[in-house]
Amino acid sequence: MTLVNHRGWPFSISFLENRTLCLSVGLSFLLSTLCVAETFPVVNRALELKPLPNQSSKIELLRLLLFNLVSSYFAEYISEIIFNRDVWRKRICRNAYHPQNNTCIGLGAAEEADRLLTEERRQNG
Repeated sequence: MTLVNHRGWPFSISFLENRTLCLSVGLSFLLSTLCVAETFPVVNRALELKPLPNQSSKIELLRLLLFNLVSSYFAEYISEIIFNRDVWRKRICRNAYHPQNNTCIGLGAAEEADRLLTEERRQNG
């Protein structure tokens, strides 16, 4: 749920840039997989998890977890496109979004540097 609900750019840093969040989500997926696979029975007993009856039920549970992750992500993405188009456009365009005409402008490195210098001059007066 944390992975899907992380807003990322333009509100905060992206998921992959946030090392702590990335590690915590990765470790929770690893722990979930290890518990389903019953790799460490001591951990399963400590968490009071009952053993699954057979290999096919373990695989089915892992498929269900993966399906839940993917469908949650796409539901969030589609909802953002439908209900919050401006934020979606900003994410797609990054710094090259013009809200007046709702377009993306593909800035090259030189144009981006020039834009930043102009903005800096304007701020410094």
